[in-house]
Amino acid sequence: MLTLNFLKSNIRVNIYVLAGFLSSIGNRIYMFILPWLVYEITGSSVWMGFLFLLQMLPSLLVSPIVGSIVDKYNRKVIIFVSNLILLLVMCILTILLLVDVLNILLLGIITVFLSITTSFSFISEESILPQIVKKDDLVKVNTLYQFLNTVALLSGPSLGGLIVSVYNSAVALFIGALTFIPVLVSVFFLNINYYKGLKSKSSGLLKDTVVGIKYIVKTKILLLIVLLSFVMNIANGAVDAMFVFFARDNLNIGPFHLGLIFTMSSIAQIVCGLLAPLLARKFKHFIILIVSSGISSIAIMFMSIVKSWIFIGLFRGLQEGPTITGNILNKTLRQSIVPNNILGRVNAVNGSLSVVSYPLSGFLAGIVTEVWSIRLVFQSVAILLFMASLISFMVYKKHGKGLNYTDANIS
Repeated sequence: MLTLNFLKSNIRVNIYVLAGFLSSIGNRIYMFILPWLVYEITGSSVWMGFLFLLQMLPSLLVSPIVGSIVDKYNRKVIIFVSNLILLLVMCILTILLLVDVLNILLLGIITVFLSITTSFSFISEESILPQIVKKDDLVKVNTLYQFLNTVALLSGPSLGGLIVSVYNSAVALFIGALTFIPVLVSVFFLNINYYKGLKSKSSGLLKDTVVGIKYIVKTKILLLIVLLSFVMNIANGAVDAMFVFFARDNLNIGPFHLGLIFTMSSIAQIVCGLLAPLLARKFKHFIILIVSSGISSIAIMFMSIVKSWIFIGLFRGLQEGPTITGNILNKTLRQSIVPNNILGRVNAVNGSLSVVSYPLSGFLAGIVTEVWSIRLVFQSVAILLFMASLISFMVYKKHGKGLNYTDANIS
């Protein structure tokens, strides 16, 4: 009801967010189609891994520069241009498929181009929220975003697979491309509030990218948030990458029960996401973030011990559900604390750390599992996350009032 009441009070944001939901489905369709195309063209797992790297590496390299550009120019225009490029490139990819000239080189170039463009879209969309909603509504709109993103994550690949099975990959890509059109229309109906405050002084693109890092280091509460989120990504990346292997190899869980486990996890994510606004009204945001990471760490530990698929599903939900709550409040805290003229660069730094930590952790977990027991890997990341949560709580308890907030009223 909290989310529905918010939507009734801001119809333009409502339309824009729903349009973003459609484009998220389009992105998920593409994410499903890409490995499918790589397999059809090459039949090689090596090329699939290489294309995955091409999806990650360009975004990591350009994100800091993208953040600086997002802070300098009109974010509405950046969102429009980036989504238009995504639409056009996916249409080009569709044509290349239809005329049967797509090869792995062209697919690699397109993957790099889409990765960079997606960075512009993601950082500008996250940074524009404080300009289109009131500060008190940030938790609600971030909750809505997270809920719809979860739905897109679940439905996008399924829709893509259905379209491919009934028609072909080209039709799926073209339908995915069309999902970007509503964003192109809705973004220009948003009322933008340009905050008064320090003007963004340009000292060169490369030097400007360092400003986001300096701001995080100086703003201690923000530094704690970023570091804790970094450790959460390490723990979740290791568990997410190895979970199916763990379930099948160690527990002999079949596809039916594995599907039920993922369903339980999805329900937990949705419930915890919808609880975020209620929790945010009653408790300090950073405390919720700490508790969420602590619960996730305990869930990972118990997941490594139990053997019943029911308990595995329960603890998988307790791992991922609080993570969703933490993600919502992490994003809200950054949007509330950071001045608008530097928010893009701060979001870019945070996004770069996520891009590095999550997949790299999963990759390393796969290597370590060859030497250690997978249960020991899970237990190690659980201890790491629990210690990070405990240290964050101790620092906050001891220095909470002295931690630097841009806005002293932020919880």
